Amino acid sequence: MLTTNTPDHVIYQDMELRYLWVINPQLGLTEKDMIGKTDFDFLNREDAENLTRIKKNVLETGNPEFVKVPLVSASGGIEYFEGSYIPVKNSTGGVEGLIGYFRNVTDRITGEAALIQTEIRHRTLINTIPDLIWLKDINGIYLSCNQAFERFFGAKESEIIGKTDYDFMDRETSDFFRDHDRKAVDAGVSSVNEEWLTFKGNGYYGLFETIKTPMLDADGKIIGILGIARDITERKKTEIYLKESEQRYNKAQQIGQVGNWEYDLQNEKFWGSYVARKIYGFGNDSDKFTVDEVENCIIERERVHQALIDLINYNKPYNIEFEIHPYEGPEKRIVRSIAEIVKDDSGRPLKVVGVVQDITRQRKDEEEKRSLENQLRQAQKLESLGNLAGGIAHDFNNILTSIIGFTEIALEETGNGSNLENYLKEVLTAGNRAKEVVKQILTFARQAGDEIVPVRVGEIAGEVMKLIRATIPSTIEIQQNIDSDSYVMGNPSRIHQIFMNLCTNSYQAIGENNGIIKIGIKDVYFNQITVLKKKSLDPGAYIEITIYDTGRGIDPGISDFIFDPYFTTKPSTTGTGLGLAVVHGIVESIGGIITFESEPDSGTLFTIYLPVYGDTQNNGLIAHDNIPAGNGERILFVDDELSILKMSDKILSSLGYLVTSSSSSIEALEIFKDSPGDFDLVITDTTMPGLSGDILSCEIHKIRPDIPIILCTGYSNLISDEMIEKTGIKYVLYKPVGKDKYAKIIRKVFDDNISGNI
Repeated sequence: MLTTNTPDHVIYQDMELRYLWVINPQLGLTEKDMIGKTDFDFLNREDAENLTRIKKNVLETGNPEFVKVPLVSASGGIEYFEGSYIPVKNSTGGVEGLIGYFRNVTDRITGEAALIQTEIRHRTLINTIPDLIWLKDINGIYLSCNQAFERFFGAKESEIIGKTDYDFMDRETSDFFRDHDRKAVDAGVSSVNEEWLTFKGNGYYGLFETIKTPMLDADGKIIGILGIARDITERKKTEIYLKESEQRYNKAQQIGQVGNWEYDLQNEKFWGSYVARKIYGFGNDSDKFTVDEVENCIIERERVHQALIDLINYNKPYNIEFEIHPYEGPEKRIVRSIAEIVKDDSGRPLKVVGVVQDITRQRKDEEEKRSLENQLRQAQKLESLGNLAGGIAHDFNNILTSIIGFTEIALEETGNGSNLENYLKEVLTAGNRAKEVVKQILTFARQAGDEIVPVRVGEIAGEVMKLIRATIPSTIEIQQNIDSDSYVMGNPSRIHQIFMNLCTNSYQAIGENNGIIKIGIKDVYFNQITVLKKKSLDPGAYIEITIYDTGRGIDPGISDFIFDPYFTTKPSTTGTGLGLAVVHGIVESIGGIITFESEPDSGTLFTIYLPVYGDTQNNGLIAHDNIPAGNGERILFVDDELSILKMSDKILSSLGYLVTSSSSSIEALEIFKDSPGDFDLVITDTTMPGLSGDILSCEIHKIRPDIPIILCTGYSNLISDEMIEKTGIKYVLYKPVGKDKYAKIIRKVFDDNISGNI
């Protein structure tokens, strides 16, 4: 038996391929099994034929041959051999056999195969992953990538390896990629960023989360960068949708002032949404939002707590309103809380879920609505009372017209200095005083005419002071310094309203305390444009009105709003917010300005400047003893009150006019139809049976459009802009009317007619 120290399998065969000797038999065979035999004696036929073919080629050619073959062992397993067959030659060079040297490489081959399978599995796994995966060296050269990354570049891995981003992408994008590579390398740890990518392979555009991780060798040196990019487009859309949904939900809660809350009955944990916390005055990150802290905010804590217990123990409906003192924020809120029980499948209570709504604004609106309804009812009562007062005033004006007119006629026929003259003057004075009382009634009834006439401001101020003195507490002193007899062009009732509104404000500012109201009126003259509180006045004569009170003053924070309509600091049940707005409007309509000075607890001073009307000596008024007379003009006078008819006929005749009177509007129309050219002027009452004054005027104008008509009324709300436009009437005369007033208006009508102003 041949032996050697070699681990290899060594054989020697003759020309018939019989084994002559064997060293280290393999395949589970022994030397005895092999000596004198061929491969066909112990190998399977396929292996024997394969080896025999190789060996015969060596014997025939005399050339050695390297062999790498798998063989089936005696146990049926496969073993791998690697080696050479070398021909054995004699001295003449002839081949007389062969020697074979082989090594059993089964373990190595098996390991290599396993490694290959592992690599295949790894490659399959990486290619199956939908994420983009790639490996670069330290210089940004690609070493490997998966199929997903191939689609990104639109190239195969073999085309990508050895190249950089600049070979596939534009410079800006490539610089972006390399910049994040360097960040990962510099930090020595993974770098995460989001980036929008466009796939060259199919044009897909999406948002990717990219992780770049430095690759280290055994010595800890960075040798490359592993990159993984995951498509997060849908996830980001979902996140955005959820965020928007949460924002919409929170916004809806904020708009509706509704928050939701939960109370876990198992662990006694209390939770509330942002709005719920806000309603109770807690910050969103406050750790004090607990059951006890919330109940401490509730004024009727026991009632609300009992309602919650009744819900949990007896499933009683929980829907209650209560007041709270928020932990931080406003002093008080009114809330509504609604809740129900959540149970498990066995019916055991798990938690209480509910909502809480801030209904403070709603309750305040309801209270204001009730207040406005009360004010409306009060206004309706006042309107009814005003209509009644206006009706009474209308009838009284007709009576006063007769009283004043006949008294003036009687005075003209009475001797100077007689007792009768003095008595008649007293009657006339009383009639004029009654006329002013009627004006005040009409002002109250909102039915004072909008007649613009010269008004002596000082006289109206005196009248208002008498009225104010009778209505305010005696603890408030009224001081007057009226030093002006000047006139302004305006409506008497409007001037009256200025003093009433401002004095009423002063009284309310003082309240029930001791205080002073000072009213001053004087003439001033500005030589040049004068600016007062950013408001300018042209040069000229003005009446300065000052109204001062020692009340609580005006807060600087609201000083810019006090003239705004409906702005008021008074309770909704006592103030409308229109007083100062009305005053401001009246003053500016006259061409004046109003300013004020005030400090909290130091009183308020209102100053008004109104332009003086006419010459300061006679203010453009015609003296009573210089009444304009007529020149024989013909007047058709219509009024259903016989006393007024007689009085007016007498006065107009005494003024030099030719008068045709009629107590019937229908009769007057017939008179005019018969001879329309016989009249120069028509004067008619408004309210009459048959035809009202406006209808009569329309009918007359149909016959003769150019004739001037004066419409008389003691009830001014019957005269509207629509009526004036419809009838073409240019002049309205408000009762009561005396000789002086008749003379002025009639003369004005004829003068305008002559100048072409009608």
